[in-house]
Amino acid sequence: MNARELNEIDRDVFEVRQYIGHQRDVIRQLTDGGHMQAIPQAQATLRLLEDKLQALLISRKALLDEFRRPRASSKPAGSDESGRRSGGT
Repeated sequence: MNARELNEIDRDVFEVRQYIGHQRDVIRQLTDGGHMQAIPQAQATLRLLEDKLQALLISRKALLDEFRRPRASSKPAGSDESGRRSGGT
């Protein structure tokens, strides 16, 4: 992971949250205006946006978890450096 990937996801999360807010406003306006026939489609769009937000947040968490995971050592497994430190026997 690098900072660019995380920034891209953060930007996408921000944009989708903006779209969700807008879609909620649309639903309110449709409801207030009595346009009941258009509400199911607007609600379906809202659910798609909320699903996309969830997927982005899961991806973001996975990137952060990967970033925080300790990296594998380049030292061969099972090597014992104690003999080298003491000069050997």
